[in-house]
Amino acid sequence: MNEFMTLKMSRVVKSIVFDYAVLFAAMAAGVASDNVFFKLSCGLVIARQFHALAILFHEGAHYNLSRNRVLNDFISDWVVGAMQFFSIKAYRVLHARHHSHLLTQKDPDFRLYNDFPMNIKTFLTRRVLKDLMGVSAPKILTYFNFPKEKEKLILKKYYIDPHSLLRGGLWLTLVSAALLTFGSAMDIVYLWLIPLLCFFPIMLRLRAVMEHGGLSESHEDHGVTGGTRTIKSFLANILICPHNIGYHTEHHLQPAVPYYNLPKVNEWMLEKFDTQELNVHDNLATVFQQIFVPNDISPAGATVEASSMPNIELAAS
Repeated sequence: MNEFMTLKMSRVVKSIVFDYAVLFAAMAAGVASDNVFFKLSCGLVIARQFHALAILFHEGAHYNLSRNRVLNDFISDWVVGAMQFFSIKAYRVLHARHHSHLLTQKDPDFRLYNDFPMNIKTFLTRRVLKDLMGVSAPKILTYFNFPKEKEKLILKKYYIDPHSLLRGGLWLTLVSAALLTFGSAMDIVYLWLIPLLCFFPIMLRLRAVMEHGGLSESHEDHGVTGGTRTIKSFLANILICPHNIGYHTEHHLQPAVPYYNLPKVNEWMLEKFDTQELNVHDNLATVFQQIFVPNDISPAGATVEASSMPNIELAAS
């Protein structure tokens, strides 16, 4: 397993360059068009790139961007997490709890997926609509800026780290200046604020639900492999699971393995365990069947069968 943990800085650089290239290309295309719907379509692509960079930020929480921890945190804060107003030191505290207390009340992400499976109508009207209206954005900023020393206070108030505010504000200023120069003030709204405050939260929510939603019972019986999914769908990789984050069982078992090596961990696991036992999905349809139920069916009892999930722990070898 140790060979899978080898970091390749060139892979990280290529990922960052690609994500920025797509982001700026979408911005340029949006500025060049006078069609509002096309601008919003470009905004969706930009939000997807915010999400892709957030996945790299998540890798930074595990020190998977560079073994040099100072460089790792610099890349996390200034290169892949600045435009979203993220703080790597604050996020690392909460994310460690997610790994240690998965699908329990101590899991900081628990409220995102604890009541799944869910009627899709309820999901769209009560969750996605709030995200689309920007209601969730302040909560996301608080989450990614969680101050350990203000743990009791943070439960009732919103908070953003001053350094995150500085980094994000710098990005917003530069982007706004560029869009005003080559486009208009409304381009700032269509191509930055709406993607960041409305579209991006939806992607964060949906991915979290796809990773862990509807798996509480199987997690109680079988631990990590019962509480996570592996999503190998090419379409999912493009739309909602960039940078191999869909290999989520593998990530939870071996968080020190960088994202570009997670498919190799999956191949290793499939040599020893059955695909169904590992809750591996090759398409989005089977994932949605587990996390959503028809509108005329109560979610109660619509959980994944726990008996099909083994408890597997991988040791570095």
